[in-house]
Amino acid sequence: MTTMKIQTACALLAFAPLLGLTSTLTPTNTSPLQDGGGPTTPGSPSASGSQPAEEPSVHFYTTRNVDAYELADIAENLYGRLVDKLDDAGQVTGGTYNVQVLGDARLVIFDTDERAKAILELCKKIDVLEEDLDELERLEALVPVLKSMEYSPRYLSTSDLMGALRPFERQLATEPTSRGAVTSVGGLSMNISMLEQTGSLIIRDTAAALAEISTLLDTIDKPSPQVQLVCYVLRGSKESSDDSGQDSHSIPTEITDNLKRLVPYSSFDLASMGVLRMSTSASRQSNSLRMPGKSEVFEMRLRVGAFDHKDGVLSLDNFEMMKREPMGQENLFATSTSVNAGEYAVMGASGADPVFVVLHFEVIGK
Repeated sequence: MTTMKIQTACALLAFAPLLGLTSTLTPTNTSPLQDGGGPTTPGSPSASGSQPAEEPSVHFYTTRNVDAYELADIAENLYGRLVDKLDDAGQVTGGTYNVQVLGDARLVIFDTDERAKAILELCKKIDVLEEDLDELERLEALVPVLKSMEYSPRYLSTSDLMGALRPFERQLATEPTSRGAVTSVGGLSMNISMLEQTGSLIIRDTAAALAEISTLLDTIDKPSPQVQLVCYVLRGSKESSDDSGQDSHSIPTEITDNLKRLVPYSSFDLASMGVLRMSTSASRQSNSLRMPGKSEVFEMRLRVGAFDHKDGVLSLDNFEMMKREPMGQENLFATSTSVNAGEYAVMGASGADPVFVVLHFEVIGK
């Protein structure tokens, strides 16, 4: 039970302002070792003309349940400071810590009456009897129990995950720490941070918040859907395929049948084609495919805007078709549109001897 009370009391240090443990204190009789000012004599006015500083006095507290040294550590972390020691002439001769242990069960408090009263109140709240735990449990409820977790990104980038977790970001109080004679006060820190060496996320929050964040990370940090694009570059002909001497058997009949209903051509020749596999997450990345033909070289460029995996709709922010020539390139057309999985979409046509570009895609692993 004692260990539980000490752990709870240590956690309370970070939330002392919330619990009203320091709100009634004002600095008095400050040691020059703390503020860097000159020595002060009790009873003499300060430089600002305020009232004389209150002279410190000795107070005692006898522990009942908590170890005296542990209780002293808590009191020092929250209220510890150096108090001036005076000689018989009233001159400052040095400083002494305001909380010390006498024997095994007594605390000696050397401070102003106001500050000593606050330290004594703190000791009483922590050093409770077994039958007086209701107040301690109430204080425990005010202090959230924080846990930490480390998450290493699997598929998404660290910056993308940080953006997704922005609604969960908040500031948390940090507990004071002691290193030798130096005590740091509690402050504020963000609950989500990035470890630059590994790119991992360090998340510190309540168990409920960590569970919610973990669920979100498992939902979004998955491999992006992959699609396979097939691009057909066709030339229209008013002659039948038999008369033109071209082999059109490699063109899906669904393409030629649909085109014949749209344009006045009786047959279509395959000028070139290409296959491209790509991720649907690269919304700002351009993809390109160079497609040499028998006598011409074509190039397709596209940029994915979004992908609806449920309905199988691929939105293209930009789709460009070009023809490479010895002296440069000819831009055939550019567009933005949406394509449904499994359909043959006519992206555009260009030229007096028209070139038709048909795009078809399938989701991989659906």
